[in-house]
Formats: sequence, C-alpha cells, structure tokens
Amino acid sequence: MARARHNRDKNHASETALDLLEKYLIEGKNHTQQQKERWGGDYPLTVLGEALNKISPRLGFASVRELMESYPNKIKQKIVLEDIFRDIGLEVIGFKEIRNVIEDFQVKYGLPIPPTPPITPNPTLPSIPSVPTTVATTTPGTQTGIVLPVNAPATPSTPKQPIAISTNDPKHVIRTLKKFTPRGANRGKLMTLLIEARSLNLEKQPHCFCFILRSMFEISAKAYCNDFSTAGLSTQKPNGEEKFLVNVLREITDHLTNKQDKHNPMTKILHGAMTELATSDGILSVTSLNQLVHNPQFVIDSNRIGPIFTNIFPLLQAMNR
Repeated sequence: MARARHNRDKNHASETALDLLEKYLIEGKNHTQQQKERWGGDYPLTVLGEALNKISPRLGFASVRELMESYPNKIKQKIVLEDIFRDIGLEVIGFKEIRNVIEDFQVKYGLPIPPTPPITPNPTLPSIPSVPTTVATTTPGTQTGIVLPVNAPATPSTPKQPIAISTNDPKHVIRTLKKFTPRGANRGKLMTLLIEARSLNLEKQPHCFCFILRSMFEISAKAYCNDFSTAGLSTQKPNGEEKFLVNVLREITDHLTNKQDKHNPMTKILHGAMTELATSDGILSVTSLNQLVHNPQFVIDSNRIGPIFTNIFPLLQAMNR
C-alpha cells in the first residue's frame, strides 16, 4: 500500500487498483470502521489488481480504469464488486482462487462465465491430405519397408478432481467452511470468526472450534433478524429481554421456510438442522454448546463433530445468503 501510494503521489504513476480501493473504503457499505482503518494501510493490493483485470470485462467495462471511474454510481453489480473487495481484504480470495482455472471464483458472486465464441476454420490455410496408417510388411530376404509415423490426435488431459472426504472426517468440516462465503451487512465479525475456524485443526482443537461455531450461529442470527426486522424478527422479547438462542433460531427457520411449508424445498433440510440444534443431548445442540462454558465435565470428541455439523450447517448458510 505504501509503495503504491508513493508511486502514485511522488512519481505520478498510474495506480488504478489503489484509486478504486480508496473509493471503496469511502463509498462501500459492507465493511466496518475497523476494517476501513486497517485496509487503508494494509490490504492485498496485488491480489486486487489481478482480480480487477478479470472482473472488469464481466461488469461490462473495457478497462480497470473505466471501472474505477464508473464506481460507485454507474455500476449495476455494485454489491457484487464490494463483496469481492471485502473478501479480498478478509483473505477469502487470494491468488489461488483467482488463478483457479477449474472453479471460477467470479461465478460464486453471480458473475456468469461469458459464452465462448465459436471457432471457425481459417480459409487461407491449405488442407492437409490424410496419411494412410497402413504399416509396410516384410518377407524374409527382402528389404524392410519404410514405416510412416502416425500422428494421433492429442487426448485432452482431464483435470484432477478433489479427493472425496467422508462426512465423518474432521477435514470435511474445514473444507465446507472454506467454501462458505457469508453475504449481507453486519457480518464483519462473522467473517473474522470464519477465518479463524478455517485455520483450526479440528482433531486437536475441537472445543475451540465449537466455541467459534456457537458464536457464528449467534452473530448470524442477530444479523438475519436485523435484515428482516420489518417481518417481526428480533433477538429480544417485547420487554427488552434477550431471547434464548434456540428460540431465535426456530423463528428464523420458520421465516426461511414460510412456517415449515411442506412445498418449500428448504423445509426438510432446515427442519433437520433445527432438530439437531434444539435437542438437549446432541453434541452440537445449543444446549451442548452452552455446556462447554458452564459444565467442567462436558467434553466433545472431534470424530463426532463431522456428521452433526453437516446437518446443522445448512441453517448457518441460509442465514447468510
């Protein structure tokens, strides 16, 4: 950041990514004051520069400079662009994600892959006659015939698929969280917790993970209630007292499924998540996660986290879309 500013201000060089970042820190609506202050001095600017080169055409701009000059009022997908800015700052997006040719990071943000233009043959190139592939045979006492090499078409290489991991494997939990990208306002702290959770070794730090997981559910519930306060959702009772988390999550589930509408495709999935969270003896229920704080004898086996996490994660994901 300091080098880019010096290059721009002292050498009068073009630093378009820096210019756009500074506009985002002023105009953006999806970062906290703390993030604004930190990113003003410490931000992965080179990552942003490479990402902008790929994003600009998808947003309909001929160059990054044109994108910068159009931000914030002349961009239809302003929210998408700001989400990418935020996630680069939070290190959710790095060079690895930007350069991944198998999974296009932009698709996850709603920027579709542009259609590939059809390949037309060049009429100026002469046609090459096919070469017969018959190999000459020889008979005893005669000169060996000449064998013409056969040029077989190259077989395209198949990209390696990720190794499948059982839901019982703790690695499955971390892999799922690495693919999780929360969206919406008031989720800065959630992203901070998510980054910490991704860095944990679940087999060695199961309790640390569960502390973070519970915090993620509570912060997500508050953010979701704030998003839909006009629908009557709140984390507080009419008298101002805080509701129990399990009751808040149940109300959110009803809202997400239109009060358990059987025709809603999310009803079955979120009903299962809510059942796990509401049961008194489930290892990742709200009751059990509270016991981590209050019960000195309560411990969690990391090998039991995976399958239950798979059941409750859809609710966490649904609260942050």
